[in-house]
Amino acid sequence: MKKAILSLCLAAAAAAVSVSTFAATGQSVIERGGYTIYFSTGYASMGYRDLKIPRNGTKITKVSWNYHDYTNGYDNQKVELCYRRQYSNYDFKCMDISSSNSGSVDYFDGLEARGEFVLTYTLEGGSYHAYWDYDVKNTITIDYTY
Repeated sequence: MKKAILSLCLAAAAAAVSVSTFAATGQSVIERGGYTIYFSTGYASMGYRDLKIPRNGTKITKVSWNYHDYTNGYDNQKVELCYRRQYSNYDFKCMDISSSNSGSVDYFDGLEARGEFVLTYTLEGGSYHAYWDYDVKNTITIDYTY
């Protein structure tokens, strides 16, 4: 009887270990255009959120981007990628990605994938209004586990 109980406990423990080490993966690719910037040192922020990402227990493993520049002849363009927690309108974690129009980072790893990413452009110099070409789309890709 004790052997049967011990065998059952060991089988349950082995099943629990195998379940806990398995994680499904997903990827969300979000495309979006930009907004007009009206004056030098002005900015435009665009949110990227995918409500199809599972609601609970998702963790970011990698974030990639591909963004396009404004064409107003600016002297300086700062581009920042920020993460906002779910149900929040405040930036939680940000990084300057001005030096590369495309790339990927693990900087946001472990954060809840259901949050929102915000791409913010700040322009100095050039001519205004700095219009966005609405046929041009920026892309944010979120890889996650759940």
